[in-house]
Amino acid sequence: MLTRREVVAAKLETTYRTDSIPGVGDAVYVVNPTYSSEANMIERSAGVKNSIAPYQDIYGGRLAGISFDVEVKHSGTVDTAPEIGVLLKGCGFGETINASTSVVYEPVSTGFDSLTIHYYQDGKLKKLVGARGTVSFAGAAGGLLIASFVFTGHANGVEDAAILSPTYDGAAPQPFLSAGFDWAGEGSSNLSLENFSLDVGIEISKPKNMNEANGYGEILITSRKISGTFDPLDVLDATIDFYAQWEGGTLGAISFDIGTAGGNQVAFSMPKSYITGISEGDREGQRMLEISYASVENTSNGDDDLTITFN
Repeated sequence: MLTRREVVAAKLETTYRTDSIPGVGDAVYVVNPTYSSEANMIERSAGVKNSIAPYQDIYGGRLAGISFDVEVKHSGTVDTAPEIGVLLKGCGFGETINASTSVVYEPVSTGFDSLTIHYYQDGKLKKLVGARGTVSFAGAAGGLLIASFVFTGHANGVEDAAILSPTYDGAAPQPFLSAGFDWAGEGSSNLSLENFSLDVGIEISKPKNMNEANGYGEILITSRKISGTFDPLDVLDATIDFYAQWEGGTLGAISFDIGTAGGNQVAFSMPKSYITGISEGDREGQRMLEISYASVENTSNGDDDLTITFN
C-alpha cells in the first residue's frame, strides 16, 4: 500500500455521529495524514493467583484520531467556500457567505458542527464520525501558510475500499509575500518578520458513556484560547517599544493578507491581541525578538477574537 496514494474526504453531519458519506466533491488536499487510536484496554493484573503472569487485557472501546496539514488557499471564486472551510467548521468556526464578495469564518460558542471523515489508504478505508478538532497555522516569509488540523472522532469501521478519484480546488496557494503584517497599528514598514504562528487553542472533551457501544459519548468543544508568535527584527524604542507594550498590557490588532487576485486572497484579523512574552535571538547577525501573543474577544458579544476572510 503506497503512502502517496491516499485521500481524505470530510463532510458535515446532519445528525451527530451518523455517517454523512463524503464523496469525491468532499475531498481535501492534505499533507502528512496520520491515523491514530485512543483505546481503553482494561488490565486484569490486580488479582492474585499461583503465577505472576497476567491475564489478557480486555478491549473496552476506542476513539479514532486523524491529523494532517492543509495549504491555506481560496477556491478560485470569491463567494465559493474553500476546501479548508468544512474543516474549519469542524473546529468551532461558523461560516458566512457574502454573495459576490467573500466567505468569512469566525469562531462560535454554540451550535458546533461535527464531521464525518473518510481516510482512504490505497485500497483501505478508515472512517471517523462525530469528529471535532482544533487547528493551528504557521507560515514563513517566501513560503506557504499551512493549517495543521487534529480531529478526534468515533471509529466507524476499517474496510477494504477502492480509493476515491477526488476533485480538488484548482486555485494554487499564494506565498507569504507582501502580507502587510501589522501589530497594534505600528505599520508593516516597521516590522520585518520571518515567521508567524497562530493556535486557535480548541479544547476537546471526550466524556465516557456506558450506554454507547464504544464507551464514549459526544465529543465536545469546551473552550478556546487563541495564541501564537511572530518574530520581528528589533528596533529602537522610539520606533516600537515592545517591552513597554508587554508591560503595559497594550491591546492591539494583528492583521495580514495573502494573495492579490480575486478568488484567491486570504486575510487574518485579530482585533484585540496582547503580548504575553518576549525572548531574544539572532537572525543572520541581527537582533530579533520572539514575541508571544494571545487574542481576546473584540466586543461584548464575543466570538470575534479571530476573523478569516477568503475573497
